[in-house]
Amino acid sequence: MYFCSRSLSQQKKIAAGKTATQAEDGPQPSLSTAEGNYAWTERGQFAVTVKGELYQEAIRQLIQENAVNADSDPNAQIFQAHLMPDNDNSCDSGAVRVDINNRTVGYLSREDAQNFHRRLDEKQLSNRITICNAIITGGNEVDGKTFNYDVKLDIESLG
Repeated sequence: MYFCSRSLSQQKKIAAGKTATQAEDGPQPSLSTAEGNYAWTERGQFAVTVKGELYQEAIRQLIQENAVNADSDPNAQIFQAHLMPDNDNSCDSGAVRVDINNRTVGYLSREDAQNFHRRLDEKQLSNRITICNAIITGGNEVDGKTFNYDVKLDIESLG
């Protein structure tokens, strides 16, 4: 894991679905199933886990809004994730942001992002938004402690 010098307010804006540079009242881009976005082949493996520690509230909201029971079969609710190269990220110009239902749910790890960019380049999709299926797992409570949710992407392993 690496740390970023973003302020807490910037991190909260991102977790709420805003970019670090976007104004509080600025327009939100539409990320609906946009025509022209490359869709990764469905494999049903959900092999890539998103780094979402700072985005647990956004993930919790997705679960509540979609009546997902993350304790049961995680494949019961499949979301569409947008994988967005974040070249303007002040912490890592090679970052890849992951959004579901217009909410940021995390980023690919630095290593996964580098491999993802290589894969985009191979497909001549550099810096393009792509989409894939995603599931949410975790959030279980054990001995009074609630564990974080994980977002897993249905793309070929990036390692």
